[in-house]
Amino acid sequence: MRVKFLAVVAMLMLAAPVTASAFDDTVTASKGTGFDHLFSQVFSLVAGSYNFGLTVGPHSNPSSNPSGTITATLLDSLNNAVAQLTGTTSNGATASSSSLLSLSAGNYKIAWSGAASKATIQGVASVNVQAVPGPEAGAGLGALTMGGIALWLKRRRRDEDLTT
Repeated sequence: MRVKFLAVVAMLMLAAPVTASAFDDTVTASKGTGFDHLFSQVFSLVAGSYNFGLTVGPHSNPSSNPSGTITATLLDSLNNAVAQLTGTTSNGATASSSSLLSLSAGNYKIAWSGAASKATIQGVASVNVQAVPGPEAGAGLGALTMGGIALWLKRRRRDEDLTT
């Protein structure tokens, strides 16, 4: 009985949300070169909460003060825009933006557009699993177990008192 109780308590204590990277993609724009809808590879996601992020900055040499704008668009399997992030960099600074999304299961891809001037800039987009705490099965089980043990001990003491 004690071993089973300890096993249940250990399982409840060790339950925790997990984060894992779902997808990362990078695109590079050089000296005024424009591009449009350069699709990344298709990736599959399960339903859940995701963080869609974009970071834009110099590709290799920040001292050349590159500037430009890159837009990353998250598309579903029907090529509908689910989310869009735009990052603008100037004088070699790095810019970041992100958006928390609730996505259904399916296939997604990232479309890119943008241009650079003076030098080369780079955009890095990522779709990451967001750890969102939610209700856990058996969350009240510990309290019920402790209450049951307290009642059992009380009854056991009463029975011992009656026998003496």
